[in-house]
Amino acid sequence: MRTPLLMFALLPLAAIAGVIAEGKSSLTPHESIEAGWRMFTIDTSAEACASAGKPVRFEIEPKVVTLHPGESWHPDKLVVRAYDANNRFVASVPLVISISGSSDVVDVRGSESIVRALRPGQQTITISNYCDHGLKHVAELRVLDERVQ
Repeated sequence: MRTPLLMFALLPLAAIAGVIAEGKSSLTPHESIEAGWRMFTIDTSAEACASAGKPVRFEIEPKVVTLHPGESWHPDKLVVRAYDANNRFVASVPLVISISGSSDVVDVRGSESIVRALRPGQQTITISNYCDHGLKHVAELRVLDERVQ
């Protein structure tokens, strides 16, 4: 029996390869990104990609996100700058934000895209171009022991 496409579309983003949010790269070089749950749908993804610039690289700030157990973080705290082949800033590129690593370090359940630190460890934050899955950049998420400042 074939699984309908609709079933896949209803899965939580966290269940699909560690995806925690969709968003758009920074509107200006110093502004944080817009990120949230399912910002692009089957109906709007083609439109979002058609109007997006063609970046060839990303820069992410901060390069390391540091949390302690019990603290929370949202991907809209990131600054993601996109640049084209001529090194020109490209605003509002559709993004996919995912986290990978040991599943007991953070909790990413829920539709709010909030990451909650559970125990010390390390995760990888991957920023991917929603329209060109070959363009990716990574940052690090560290959860430190509460005793370590």
